[in-house]
Amino acid sequence: LSAEQRQKCKVFMDAAHKEMSPNSNDMKIVLGDRNGRNGQAAFFALFGPGLQAQYDRILATHPSDGVKIALRRSEGDVKGCIDFHCDGGYASYTVQLTLNDDTEYDGGRLCYVTGNGKLAVPSRPAGTLTGHARDVLHGVTRLHRGIRYSLFVVDVYNGLGQADVHCLDANAVTKIAGKMKDSSGSSSGSSSGSSSGSSS
Repeated sequence: LSAEQRQKCKVFMDAAHKEMSPNSNDMKIVLGDRNGRNGQAAFFALFGPGLQAQYDRILATHPSDGVKIALRRSEGDVKGCIDFHCDGGYASYTVQLTLNDDTEYDGGRLCYVTGNGKLAVPSRPAGTLTGHARDVLHGVTRLHRGIRYSLFVVDVYNGLGQADVHCLDANAVTKIAGKMKDSSGSSSGSSSGSSSGSSS
């Protein structure tokens, strides 16, 4: 995603948070239904038409065919961390694209245990793409302050933890996007974003 598209995505998530779940500090949005059906139309409603190639590239970052796009907005202070774990049968692989720099929040660091048993905590500026198979031991440190925005590509049966998950079709995306304002104060509901040669 380009910097402009990442910004649009963050503004959209803020608007969705205000509209649907203002008291949540960990909101997830699936584009399409719970299994990602009609996710392509929702993607176009958010970023604009004519982005088929970009949409296909984003899905292709995941090695499986049955995948969906999900957005996640986590706001500190969050109680506790995500303990080290391996994903279950619902996830063959997980892809995450950072939408903002990890300097914009305190905590919320993705941690991996590498094959040789060492702890890895990668720096993840905006636009960083990471991926891991379900048997990789990983966790996330407690988010103390700020907002962490991410785009995920996950298996269709990944329930995203079940809590505070909202499934939005193209009509719902358009409705929320019509209420949001970009940094210039103009409506940014369905203007076309341009693809870039960055991480997706």
